[in-house]
Amino acid sequence: MKEPMRLWFAVGLVVIVALGMLAGVMPRINGVKRLNVEATSLADRASHADNGAAELERLLTNLEEVKQTAEHGIVDIPYENDMAGLIRDLTSQLDQLGMTERSITTGKTDDLKDTLSAPMSVTMKGSFLGVVAVIDWLESLPRLVRILRLTINAPHRTAEERLSTNDNQVEAELLLNVFYDAGRLEAMEIEAASKESP
Repeated sequence: MKEPMRLWFAVGLVVIVALGMLAGVMPRINGVKRLNVEATSLADRASHADNGAAELERLLTNLEEVKQTAEHGIVDIPYENDMAGLIRDLTSQLDQLGMTERSITTGKTDDLKDTLSAPMSVTMKGSFLGVVAVIDWLESLPRLVRILRLTINAPHRTAEERLSTNDNQVEAELLLNVFYDAGRLEAMEIEAASKESP
């Protein structure tokens, strides 16, 4: 009788120890799990807070880049037409680039409500890279000039003719709009005159 009693006693003791451990250890395990979840949540919130600052920094950098692009991309519309000065500068540029058989013609000024536009046609003969350089020069002017149409023709030659003459010239025609705002100048002059008169 003593043997079964000891066995029951040992089993009971093991069950009590196991229940005690479960009762004492499980809440601690659950607490550790809960702390891990909270730590992960806090780390996630902290990384989002850092990302917010990083995002703000990125947006400020983008804003600065847009401002610089706008400052370099905005071109003034002058008060005066000054086609003669533009033609003189363009002729000088064509000379420097070795463009030949050129002509520059202007047309009737068009009133576009807020500004005036004078058409200009430029024909020339020279290298393809020279034509590209003329276009770059026109687009870099400190006044508003827009290229409406560009036509480039390569004279028809056989490969043998090209090799024997080493002539890779093209013929190009540019149709431009040259903008100016004489109306703004007149309005400023009228305003200045009205301030001077009593």
